Amino acid sequence: MKSIYSLKAGNVTHAQKLMEEQAENLFSRGAEILILGCTEIPIIL
Repeated sequence: MKSIYSLKAGNVTHAQKLMEEQAENLFSRGAEILILGCTEIPIIL
């Protein structure tokens, strides 16, 4: 949620950093795919 709030506040770079950290965390724990289930997530990535 922090990345989405950051995007809505206009801080795209910070939002991308937060989202990338979370994606890396999920992949390191065994995730194989991410489902982008929120309209803001594709904008961030």
